[in-house]
Amino acid sequence: MAEDGIAHWILFTDLDGTRLDHHSDSWETARPALAQLARARIPVILNTSKTFAEVQQHHRALGLHTPFVVGNGAAIYLPKSGYVKPKASDEHGEFWCVALIDALPEALRRGSTIS
Repeated sequence: MAEDGIAHWILFTDLDGTRLDHHSDSWETARPALAQLARARIPVILNTSKTFAEVQQHHRALGLHTPFVVGNGAAIYLPKSGYVKPKASDEHGEFWCVALIDALPEALRRGSTIS
């Protein structure tokens, strides 16, 4: 619990089969829960095996302004607006990219599909 006596929550969530429908890639079934989280000011952090480009599409569609994790933890992307540039980060459009492995595969940075 925080010093102010209020519990602060963060939701870390996968995408495939949890927030996204397996067949349609749709957020519609999760939208009411995500709206409730937004009203409660609980940040939603996407954490997935998907690439930057794939996650960025969902991130924008949902109006999220939170960091997200790609490549099963290979990198964290933080929006430049609202976050100070981390020391070990690269600029990636409107995000700071923090690679959590020594050599982040180029496919994860570009957003192409990894085979």
